[in-house]
Amino acid sequence: MSAIFPLNSGTGDQFRSGMIDITNTPQTIKIKGFSSDQELFNTVMAGNFVQIGKGSTPSLRTDFNIESPFTNGGVEDNQIPTGVGGFTDGNNKILYTTQINPTAGSGSIREVCYFLTLRNSSAINKTFLMMRDIIPLIGFIAGQSITIENEVFI
Repeated sequence: MSAIFPLNSGTGDQFRSGMIDITNTPQTIKIKGFSSDQELFNTVMAGNFVQIGKGSTPSLRTDFNIESPFTNGGVEDNQIPTGVGGFTDGNNKILYTTQINPTAGSGSIREVCYFLTLRNSSAINKTFLMMRDIIPLIGFIAGQSITIENEVFI
């Protein structure tokens, strides 16, 4: 997901790479170090998000966004903040748990996406697809609580 591409490394303790954002536009990512360039970094106003959809095409490394989001007119149509992840000691993973409470109609979930939003020094957010998975069909109705857990191994 969010194809990573190499860029020229900087000097000193700088290293830059890049990823494709959800608009299919390459963005420079500063891995570490400091510079006056426009680099992206995570802040409190940015964050992690989950989105459910109805797409069924198998995931590809070149995917850069959700394939087919819901259009019910409810909260299930959007990216939902995951909140702060919890570190699981001994398993070397961070677990993000998200509750989605659909508010409009019903549907069948086939696709789950995990997004990371980074903010640059000009306070412009860029969002990247970090994971897209096709799952067995799961039906839902408005008012039914859906729990999505995303594990990030470190």
